[in-house]
Amino acid sequence: MQNCNNYKQGFTLLELLLVMAILTIVALASREVYNGFAMGKNIDSVSKTIIFDLRVARSNAMSGQESNNWGIHFVNGASDYYEFFSSPGAYAHASTTIKTTTYLSGGLSFSTPSEGNNLDVIFSSLSGTSSSSTIGIISAQDQKNIIVNAEGLVN
Repeated sequence: MQNCNNYKQGFTLLELLLVMAILTIVALASREVYNGFAMGKNIDSVSKTIIFDLRVARSNAMSGQESNNWGIHFVNGASDYYEFFSSPGAYAHASTTIKTTTYLSGGLSFSTPSEGNNLDVIFSSLSGTSSSSTIGIISAQDQKNIIVNAEGLVN
């Protein structure tokens, strides 16, 4: 008696194509999840940096550093950025000194101030008070608002 085991070892082309299609779908879905996660971390990082800079500006104003008001000038334009400054008056004062300029990273922009507008958050020298303001940061998946109240507290 002869053993008739005529089976083939390996996979057919159809099976390989099916597995490749499934792996491609899983990879694309994973990439979208990762991009959303990374953008969420990016907006958190930028908002924490802005909060830190606002608190430093208030601290500088309250300590009377340079005998000036301190603040941040937010610009929503072709490329969104903000400037950390000191001034004897408002941002537009002739003696305003810009300390740093920070651009928002890719994919992020300001929702407040609105497109083409500016917003100044100025902390008064010694008192640290400010006008109430909201700074909005937006990405494709998320939005964060930073609120400065009239006492100058930032959250």
